[in-house]
Amino acid sequence: MKLNFAVLLILLVACSSGSKLKKENITNTQLIAFVKDKNAVYLTNARGEFERKIHDAETSVTSLNWSPDDSLLVFLEKDETGEAHLITLTIDEPNTAKTIVTDIKSKLDKVRFTRSGDVLYCDEDGLVSSSIKSEKTRLIEDPEIKDFEYLADNHSIFFSNDTAFMKLDLETSKVMNLSAHRDQTAWNITFNADKSRLSYSAGDMIYIYETTSPHRFISSYKMEMPVFWSSWLRSGELVAQTGFISKDLRMEGDDPYFIISVTPDGTSFRAGGGESIKKRSQGKMAFYRMGMNGGGPVRIYSKIESAAMADPSLSGDTEYITYISNSLRSSRKVYVLSITSGEIAQLSKKGFAYSPVWQNTNRTFSAANEQR
Repeated sequence: MKLNFAVLLILLVACSSGSKLKKENITNTQLIAFVKDKNAVYLTNARGEFERKIHDAETSVTSLNWSPDDSLLVFLEKDETGEAHLITLTIDEPNTAKTIVTDIKSKLDKVRFTRSGDVLYCDEDGLVSSSIKSEKTRLIEDPEIKDFEYLADNHSIFFSNDTAFMKLDLETSKVMNLSAHRDQTAWNITFNADKSRLSYSAGDMIYIYETTSPHRFISSYKMEMPVFWSSWLRSGELVAQTGFISKDLRMEGDDPYFIISVTPDGTSFRAGGGESIKKRSQGKMAFYRMGMNGGGPVRIYSKIESAAMADPSLSGDTEYITYISNSLRSSRKVYVLSITSGEIAQLSKKGFAYSPVWQNTNRTFSAANEQR
C-alpha cells in the first residue's frame, strides 16, 4: 500500500515560547498572497484582515511571486499530467488572469521577475525568460537546474545543478562556476539587504559569498538538520528553517515509514514513522536566527507535535515570517511568526492554505480592501 502526500515539512519539536502573538501588536502593513484549496489565490494582510479571493483556477496553483512594483502576481497553474501554464494576474483586476506561456514541463516550480518585467522560469531544458507578451529567450541550457535567483543590481542569475553553484552574467552571457557540491545540492539562494552578499544551503550547511567578482567566500554555518529555507534580515543576520521533507508515506505491513529527502527533488534515506522521526528530530527542527560574526544559531520557534510547517516567506521589514502549519486536529493555515518575540498568530481562515508570499512594497489595492 502506498499513500502519496503533498510535499510537506514534518516538524516535531518543542515550541520555544508557546506564546500567541496579539494581532493588534503586528506593525507590518504589507499584503500577503497565498493559495487556498490548491486552486484559488487569496490576499490578506499581516493581521489576517480582509481575506479576499482574487483568482480561481481549474488546476493547482503553485509558485506565487509578486512583480517588483506589486502590480502583478505571477504563478504556475499545473495539471494532473505535470504540465504547467505561466499566468499573470493584475492585482486590482481580480479574475482577469492572462496566460503567457503554456505546456511547461519542469521539475522546478519557481518563477521570478526581472527588473525589466520579464518572467524567469524553468522548463525541461533549462532556464527561460519570457516577456509579458510571451516573447521567450533561452538563458541557460541545463535540464538539471535545481534552484535559481535573480539579482537585479548586477543583472545576474545565480543558479545550481547537481554538482555546482554558478553565476550567469546576463550582460555577457558568461557562466562562472563558483563552487562544487557533489554530495548535496545547493539551493535556497538569497541576498542580503544591500545585495553585497549571498547565501545558499547544501544539506545541513549554509554558505555565504560576496555577490561581486571574485565572489570571495566569507563564512558558513553548520546546522543540526538539513536547511530548507533561509533569508537575510536588515541587520545582516540570517534566519533559517531546518527540517525533513516527507515526499511519501508508505506502509510495510502495519508499519509506516517515510521516504525522506534533503533536497527538493532527491531521496536521501528512509526513516520510520512518527515516533522514529520524533526521536531523530527532537529539539532540532525549527526556525533559527544567526549573526554574521559567528553568533548563533539561536532557535526562534519550533513545535512539539507532528505537523506540517512549510513555505516560509520573510516580510519586507524583516520582522515577520509567514509559513504554513497545521496541528493534529486542523488543516493547514497561514501563520505569522514574530522574529523578535517568537510568538505566532493564525492568519488564514477556513480551507487548506499553501505558499504565502509577502508583497515587495506597501502598495495598497482596492481588491484587498473591498468588502465582499
